[in-house]
Amino acid sequence: MSLSVKKTWNESLFLGAEGQQVCIDLQSLTEDWPIFLFLKGIGCQKVYFEPQAKEVLDLWTQRMSEYEQEFIQDPENFTTADHFWNEKSSNLSVNLIRCEFAELQVEKIQISLGPVPPMEAPLGIPEEAARRFVEEIQTQSAKETLHRILQILKEYDREARAKDLTIWSNLVADVLCISLQNHLLDKSLQVANDHTEVLKSIWSQTDRVVQIFAAYDPKGSELSQWAKLFETCSTTDLLRCLENHLSSVGGPQMIKLMNYRAQNQAEELIEICFSYEGKFTRQLLQWLAPHWRQKHYARIRESFLKTLKRKDRDLELIHGWIHALLRSSRREAFLELKKLFKKRNFFWKRPPVDISIQKEIVSALSEDRNSETYAFLQEIHPRASVEISNRIEELLQHFKPAGSKK
Repeated sequence: MSLSVKKTWNESLFLGAEGQQVCIDLQSLTEDWPIFLFLKGIGCQKVYFEPQAKEVLDLWTQRMSEYEQEFIQDPENFTTADHFWNEKSSNLSVNLIRCEFAELQVEKIQISLGPVPPMEAPLGIPEEAARRFVEEIQTQSAKETLHRILQILKEYDREARAKDLTIWSNLVADVLCISLQNHLLDKSLQVANDHTEVLKSIWSQTDRVVQIFAAYDPKGSELSQWAKLFETCSTTDLLRCLENHLSSVGGPQMIKLMNYRAQNQAEELIEICFSYEGKFTRQLLQWLAPHWRQKHYARIRESFLKTLKRKDRDLELIHGWIHALLRSSRREAFLELKKLFKKRNFFWKRPPVDISIQKEIVSALSEDRNSETYAFLQEIHPRASVEISNRIEELLQHFKPAGSKK
């Protein structure tokens, strides 16, 4: 069924769908919902919500968020079989939320360069010489053949690279793919190091990008070496790849590269996060969640307040900045958020803060379950509007910390 779902999907998923099963088809997903994008990226095709699923939606959302962070921090060791994707009813008799996964079938990409017409050969190779070359390499190993091709590339680079930059860059990318498919990581690095400038133009080409990422799945011990292949792929290029090709056969490797950069170049990514607005920042905020520190708080607060003032208010971005505030300094974050729940002035017809912002704050806090959050929700409960007050009361009942009094 077709539903119009707001950004705060977990609060509005069931609007207009009372008594009906809701199915979210992740393959045709057009909205930028982090949890659904995460599920799509690991092979989930559809998510089914029974009419009573609203009762367990918060529990399921919290667990999916934890799985997402676990996957981001260690994608290589993350397996879907070791996690619980469905949410059962209280009596464990039926799945109120059910995830439908497809069997992962990754096909090896076959790349064929084809024969080079003698008249178009950049070095004017005679037809007989080209024929002998083909016959000769048929008896050689893949490693020996690639070595010869690399020598030919060097000659082509010296003699005729300026002839057609598109053909030249695609040729380099194809050789890189073939090297990776044959598990010759050292040869691949040689290709990448010898043609850094040429490869810069590759990352905007959809088919080539997917081929290069899908060609080789590095082991943990190879990550640092493999990541060097993509030094010409800027972080913004990589974010664009994740946005457009996450569900492709190269998606898992894109996640590995992004995770590697987040782990080893966190400060560089943090600077990008503060420099951009919109979708790139939304993506980076998820990857940077474990890396926020007290020293970042002032700039996070500045970005958060700036986002609040935008006319085209991005609630999902606000959501991300709230989590960053909490990660960098929980005490200061609660003091800042408390300001947005001032009591309504008797002479004002409207509350001093947009209700949608308060909703987003409460939504973000619903994913941050601990005693401090519980105490903060209790504190702002009397200050909130009726609608938000009811939501806070519901949260207080559902995730009361262990040992807390009723």
